[in-house]
Amino acid sequence: MSKILILGMGGTIAGIAANPEKDPLQYDAGQVSIDALFKGLNLSPSTNIQFEQIANINSCDLTHDLMSQLGTRVNQALIDPEISGVVVTHGTDTIEETGLFLHACCGQLAFELGKVVALTGAMLPSNAPNADGPANLLLALELVTKAIKDQKIKIDGGIVGVFAGRVIAARDYRKRSSEAMDAPVSDSPELAVNRLDPGIEVPIPEKGDWPWVDVLTSYADVNPAIFEFLLASKVKGLVLAGTGQGNLHKNLLNSMIKAKELGLPMIRATRTGGGLIREQVGMDDSKLATLPAGSLSPAQARVLLQLAIHAADKDKSLDWKKIFATIAG
Repeated sequence: MSKILILGMGGTIAGIAANPEKDPLQYDAGQVSIDALFKGLNLSPSTNIQFEQIANINSCDLTHDLMSQLGTRVNQALIDPEISGVVVTHGTDTIEETGLFLHACCGQLAFELGKVVALTGAMLPSNAPNADGPANLLLALELVTKAIKDQKIKIDGGIVGVFAGRVIAARDYRKRSSEAMDAPVSDSPELAVNRLDPGIEVPIPEKGDWPWVDVLTSYADVNPAIFEFLLASKVKGLVLAGTGQGNLHKNLLNSMIKAKELGLPMIRATRTGGGLIREQVGMDDSKLATLPAGSLSPAQARVLLQLAIHAADKDKSLDWKKIFATIAG
């Protein structure tokens, strides 16, 4: 009988509040083991589940090494004929970064093999009244076993996000509120098959191989000193979180021209929290040698730029710009 692999990363879904009735938002994340989270779900005894704890952390402390471990294990599971699907539990603080990472590094394989990887979490700790984790876990299990009760949802394979009764492409996770119960999926686009196919698969960086990419934000009368510091450092790429349509303050333009001359990869994103950044809209990308982030948040754009630079460094026939543009869409 095929197995479902459950991978635990910790987060609020595995959190414990000291006084859940009075203040459920005062809690410690990553306290409950992944197998213990499923004990109260009253699953059928015939359900064949394998549990593995990759980490049990507050996701604000997510590291590159943990992302690599998770991606490697997911890819191993995808090619394992005994495993039919994967559920990953994760904290919501950085779930959008992991969602984009899994989409880029594991999405093509999942899509081609017709296996579902469901990434989920919770906004309330496990012992809070009306905790949302159990419902998210049950829907994730339905998806990966392809026993989904909602016949309108049809997923043949790919990396999906499951939260607050919704199913989205995991690449579309955004945490747009610090406390709303649907914060990670609020305003996310409806699930579409073309959002599950990344169009290309990039390798997972090994320990120590993640290139240094930083995020700079544009704001009123921004001081370019940090930009200049980074240009003099070993930074390998920059994501510029602009205002509105990815507009960048004139104080940064001289630094951007220097970065272009140095051949430093630059992505133009927006700090607004939503909307598309389009080529040649808001700024002259051709003049500044920037690439638009599309719908990606600055944090997601950073992860994708890291993966694109790493892939191009490992294989000189690859172009980081093409990799980024293909996956960003």
